[in-house]
Amino acid sequence: MKQIDTPGILMEKFKNYIGGMKEIITNKEPVVSKGEEKISVRIFTNMGDSANPLEKVCFMTLENGWIKNNNDGHLLDSSEFTISIFIPSDTWPLPVCCLEASFHFNKYLHCTTDIFPTSRNLEYGEIYCKPVQELRRKHTDIPGLFVASKTLLKDYTSGGQMAGDLDWKFNNVSVPWFFEYADLYLRFLNEREQHPILREHSIRQEASQTKSSFLEMFRGATPLILTDVPNLYSDEVAAKLAEMMF
Repeated sequence: MKQIDTPGILMEKFKNYIGGMKEIITNKEPVVSKGEEKISVRIFTNMGDSANPLEKVCFMTLENGWIKNNNDGHLLDSSEFTISIFIPSDTWPLPVCCLEASFHFNKYLHCTTDIFPTSRNLEYGEIYCKPVQELRRKHTDIPGLFVASKTLLKDYTSGGQMAGDLDWKFNNVSVPWFFEYADLYLRFLNEREQHPILREHSIRQEASQTKSSFLEMFRGATPLILTDVPNLYSDEVAAKLAEMMF
């Protein structure tokens, strides 16, 4: 791989949680490949262990890839990406964390990074939305950063989305900022015992339903992501990856 080893860095950060999970799908065999270009997946599950706040962790990686350029869809950029998903268990109604980094080498870094709340409760929002929103405001001057957060579901908005096509020369700022989202989510996991609201039945019930809606949304978005990788795209591969990841 040419890019930063995003899965390796994240696995090290979250080792206290991933280390107790079972890897059910490995990246030994790519899901799809053509020449050196390949998409691989790694998936970890807690196997029903309610003590682990993470139910599932997924990494989808494109290596040696060619992705459509954002400004010219007829132009393919030498690129690699990693999409990382952290799905909380129903026992711990934490947010869902999604970290996407697509390196269009020497051009731009495409990011869609967010920590999605799973409850509309005001106290929950203070704990799990306010810090994300503060992090989102950290580097508002990076060229290519999307200004507005998108509404993702009928009654829910982004926790504080860092998204855009960020100029390559700002990678020394944007890449560490990307990993700060992971650090913040890790803090949420580590501090879960401090927040009694997570033990409320109504919050758990709401979060479980919201999580299902988010995963359905992500499942539906998978084909759209893969259409930007034309050499490897097929409806069959898109459906397979959506089912595996979400």
